Amino acid sequence: MLPYMLFLPVFADPVVLDPNTASPWLSLNADLTSMVESSERMTVPDNPERFDPVVFILGAEGYRTGKHKWDVIVSDNPKWILGVCKEIVARKKKFTVSANRGVWALGLSKGVYTVHTDQRTELTVAQCPEKIRIKLNMDKGEVSFWDGGRETHLVTLKHKFEGRMFPIFGPGLHTTPMVLAPGKIAVHTS
Repeated sequence: MLPYMLFLPVFADPVVLDPNTASPWLSLNADLTSMVESSERMTVPDNPERFDPVVFILGAEGYRTGKHKWDVIVSDNPKWILGVCKEIVARKKKFTVSANRGVWALGLSKGVYTVHTDQRTELTVAQCPEKIRIKLNMDKGEVSFWDGGRETHLVTLKHKFEGRMFPIFGPGLHTTPMVLAPGKIAVHTS
């Protein structure tokens, strides 16, 4: 009798949001996978890791090594920023999103896609993605952005990341939620 392998699809959220870092202007869902602008400032502790006044939130887990990926459903939101940042990124003051400030990101504002490294660079995108896939390879020093629905590569940023890097989300100030899509992994049994 030949051995066989059974592939069972398992869905999991590879990244969840860290409520302790959430701007007071963000409302999170109970399972920490969705964020949306709050119509009023939330009453939250003014802890040192919380973003305020800027409207950002971090993923709950930081990465030092390995490969990681997550999908974010941006839908038709007109403004957002997604990427990775150093643990020591500024939290209590406004700052320009750039590698100089410890953030490597892709953003959309006023219909223009922008790559945020040391300089802002416009990125031409053929079709507006509704889902952005972010792939972080700590060992190679790369973060890449993909149209997650069409499996189309958008841009790869290279840097020798040091220390822990965290997923960063800037959902913009509008009423459509930004959602972390469940990841799909396969469990192999024999």
